Amino acid sequence: MKYLICLLVAFTHIAFGAETSFKINFEQSYKSKLTNKVKTSKGELKYSYPKKIRIDISNPDPIIFVSNGKKSWYYRAPFIEGEPGEVVINQGGENLNLLANFFDLLQKGLKDNDQYKVQLADTEALLTFSDSYSKKFKMKKALLVFSDTKKTFDKVQKMSLTYANDEVGEFSITSFQHLPFEAKVFEFDIPKNTKISQ
Repeated sequence: MKYLICLLVAFTHIAFGAETSFKINFEQSYKSKLTNKVKTSKGELKYSYPKKIRIDISNPDPIIFVSNGKKSWYYRAPFIEGEPGEVVINQGGENLNLLANFFDLLQKGLKDNDQYKVQLADTEALLTFSDSYSKKFKMKKALLVFSDTKKTFDKVQKMSLTYANDEVGEFSITSFQHLPFEAKVFEFDIPKNTKISQ
């Protein structure tokens, strides 16, 4: 799940002309440098500034990750009906959710700053993160591919992320919506018969 969550990190809201609250449906693949195997998944992501995020993975295995900026829940549904699911709860800390931190950071836009450098092409933007930020958040580069030259947030179609260990993740957006969310969207109600770890 560590890489699954990280694979979604290169989108922003204000920086690319988007709202501070949105929902996307996605398909993503991650190739392990260690095993050379490709893992794929599908799901839905909801984000609200600042630091609020919910990711619902539907395929291949049901997984839910929720963070309200102060607390996070990582829930894995049971493989067999009737067995207990599992939830891991984390509280506090600057890196409670790296993805939400990146969404917040990328408000700086597609221009050079102290956190990353930007190279622009017709329908692409390559973000190269600073050494200090790469070390802290475990990412070297993010290549965003847009459907046109305007490079607005809702035109991002694909991205390729390179992590500090040189592993690469590919991510595609299948739909995008500007949506407001109630605070309860970023809270997780733990189902009955669930093992809890903190």
